[in-house]
Amino acid sequence: MDIHSDKDVIIAPITSTFGGSVSMIRISGEKAVEICAPFFSPAEIRYSEGGRFYHGQITDEEKKPVDDVVLFVYRAPKSFTGEDVVEISCHANPIIIQDLLQLFQRNGCRMAQPGEFSKRAFLNGKMDLTQAEAIADLISAKSRFSIWNSLSMIEGSLSKKLKQIRSDLIDLAGLMELDLDFGEEDLEVISSDDVLKRVGDIIQKISQLINSYDLGKVLKRGIEVLITGRPNVGKSSLMNAFLGRDRVIVSQIPGTTRDVIHEDVMVEDVLIRFIDTAGIRMTEDVVESAGVEKAMTLFEEAAVILLVLDLSAEPSIEDKNLIKTLSSVYHRKVIVVGNKADLPRETSTEQLMNVLKYESIPVSAKTGQNIEQLKHLIRKKIYQGIQDAPEDIIITNERQYKELVKAKDSLKRVYEAAGTNPGNEFLAVDIREAVNHIGEISGEITTDDILNNIFSRFCIGK
Repeated sequence: MDIHSDKDVIIAPITSTFGGSVSMIRISGEKAVEICAPFFSPAEIRYSEGGRFYHGQITDEEKKPVDDVVLFVYRAPKSFTGEDVVEISCHANPIIIQDLLQLFQRNGCRMAQPGEFSKRAFLNGKMDLTQAEAIADLISAKSRFSIWNSLSMIEGSLSKKLKQIRSDLIDLAGLMELDLDFGEEDLEVISSDDVLKRVGDIIQKISQLINSYDLGKVLKRGIEVLITGRPNVGKSSLMNAFLGRDRVIVSQIPGTTRDVIHEDVMVEDVLIRFIDTAGIRMTEDVVESAGVEKAMTLFEEAAVILLVLDLSAEPSIEDKNLIKTLSSVYHRKVIVVGNKADLPRETSTEQLMNVLKYESIPVSAKTGQNIEQLKHLIRKKIYQGIQDAPEDIIITNERQYKELVKAKDSLKRVYEAAGTNPGNEFLAVDIREAVNHIGEISGEITTDDILNNIFSRFCIGK
């Protein structure tokens, strides 16, 4: 059971406690300034109106110096949490940080739980749940695109969309319930056709958000680009060229890469997970066979497949079989990469590349020839999916996605039943249910258990 109160004065570091020269500690709560004041001099901050810096020294109960600091005082509601807040900028020595934390814990503060500052900001109306979750996503973002998407959420892009959807649903439910009140007087407040149109429009808006989740979860964890081909065409060398370092063993012996190896690389603003697979060939080696089987599974999951051919050798049966496999199912994902362009070229392989209906490019993993151009091709193919996303809102949060699906299911029941005239009182129940699901996304309807579950995933200090 949680014995802590939302009225407690809480304290935590809000920057890393190791590295750098300056760290920051945040104290939040009704008595935050009152607790700090006796230990800070020379300025008297007890009566500060907030919104300003104070430079001075913090001493302990015995007047021994702890550190030379800069304080910034916020007064409610003009702070991140909506409460009185003191932020202490101190020297980034772990001993100093620990002494400051212990000093204020002895005098009325307690350590903040993970996400507790953000939870208080939510409870005090400074943000809704989508904005709070976006802060956590921003901190853990691994690409510029994820950063931009999180910042858009923090600015309220999703909040505004959900607010409008919820408002439209409440208006519709109100009209339907009003229709019930006037039913005995033969006055129709809203027709079945109007209900169908309004519900259909809202379902479409919710569907756009739901459909963005497939892209959103991929962008959040990294877009998978699979490097495949028969053994010894230079897949591992290509992987190393992308990384700018030797991550994979390069050998003339076929089958050297026996398992699936992956590395994350930022390509401009998108996080890409390059996956180097075992060479696709018939083999009796059990370990290598397992790697080949895994590679075949990854064809389905990858956003882009780089089919690597050896420009210096004739196409093999294995090359042609792999091309046939990819052509039948995965052709939209494929870029053909002709490796070893620095060596004398085999005409038949060049001709094969020209005949294939894929984007293709000659490269040399050894010299770096056209590697940057290949990255651009990969990015272009990825962005075809990004540009198809609805507006500027991309859902990356599983909790939000599940509530949107539930809201849509409720409205589909309304839409399917509206034409049969079951009575507005029955339809209004499902509409109210959809309202509740939208409200759970933004936090307008929630429980302590849900809040604790969400904010416990945050780091301490947020």
